Amino acid sequence: MTLQAFPSRSPFVLLLVVLALLAPLAFVRPALAEESPADALMTGKGPAIVSLKFVQKSADAESSATALGVVIDPSGFVMLADADLGGAEEKVVDLKALFGNDPQEWEAVVVARDKSLSLAYVQILGLAGKTLASVDLAAAAEPRVGGDYFGVWREGRGFDYATAHGRVYVTGKVEKPRAMWGVGGEFAWTGLPVFDAAGKVVGVLASQESSAGASEEDGTDTKTFLLPLADVRKSAEQAKKRVADVVAKAEAAKQDAAAEAKPDAPKAPEGPKAPEAPKAPEQPK
Repeated sequence: MTLQAFPSRSPFVLLLVVLALLAPLAFVRPALAEESPADALMTGKGPAIVSLKFVQKSADAESSATALGVVIDPSGFVMLADADLGGAEEKVVDLKALFGNDPQEWEAVVVARDKSLSLAYVQILGLAGKTLASVDLAAAAEPRVGGDYFGVWREGRGFDYATAHGRVYVTGKVEKPRAMWGVGGEFAWTGLPVFDAAGKVVGVLASQESSAGASEEDGTDTKTFLLPLADVRKSAEQAKKRVADVVAKAEAAKQDAAAEAKPDAPKAPEGPKAPEAPKAPEQPK
């Protein structure tokens, strides 16, 4: 009796081939389930991105405005783009900060505006010792031309203030008017930091003007660049020195406004006047 071999195209042989091809994928699937650098950034850095709302007042008008900032100190010290606060002729009032989709609004005050770096700084008030998630500008990495980096921002109220991310590509480096890096990509939120895949800050996006008269039209040109962290840290340190004085003035102004709004206490009714004493008769001259 002879044994018959399986035909080369039998279902059994095809099944063995398919299983052999799929076997390596069993070892790949766990890697696919790992958290991506973008997910890690949104989870780790997203809580430090705060939404700001305020009113801009000028001599003849006022309007509501919003902005995004990043907490750079756990005490509530926030950095943002200076342009978001309006021009020099506009005053920022009724400034509030919001954390994520928490509806509670926290009062805040403008501390300083660095026109050179196009950055501004805000202090959140009334935290009563609450420690906030923040981005450490000292945990830094050096950007490189051609490098692939990430930025994190928040959507608006209509989209539940959800965090999102975008890629940033370093396209080149310039030396004037200061050393900084050209950028491209999907992320363009000025005033916010840019991170590498490990979560270290490589710089802060900001609008910068060219040297006067250096453009083709003999004027100035404005573009978005990645500022070196050494410059940003120096600016933030100078601004933070003003926090105590600015907060004290804000608290004093708040107390004065409360005192003015408080109605005056009613005066006690006056009693009957005592009769006047009769005048002594005049002596004859």
